[in-house]
Amino acid sequence: MDEILDAELMQFVRHLVSTAGEPIGIRRHLMLYTANIMLAKCFGITHDSPDDPALQSHCADVLTMLQLDGVGGIEDYFDSRALEWIGMSRKGATIAAL
Repeated sequence: MDEILDAELMQFVRHLVSTAGEPIGIRRHLMLYTANIMLAKCFGITHDSPDDPALQSHCADVLTMLQLDGVGGIEDYFDSRALEWIGMSRKGATIAAL
């Protein structure tokens, strides 16, 4: 894990140094840094730019997964057939559509 952290930190620092004196969207590059660490550890992939469409897709997928897997939804505690009957199975329908 240390090698991944070191490599991503060096990429982040190199980018900051290369844009010295210019405005930078630090939030976007911190997102890239953080996402690259997680993606490298989980899947062995990284991205070079925060604007990479594949990175945006990965981040959107993770956000969807976290929203669907959240704690406290009524559908987590009751039979999905009963919820479908009263029209409250949003999570199940969203998962089925994926």
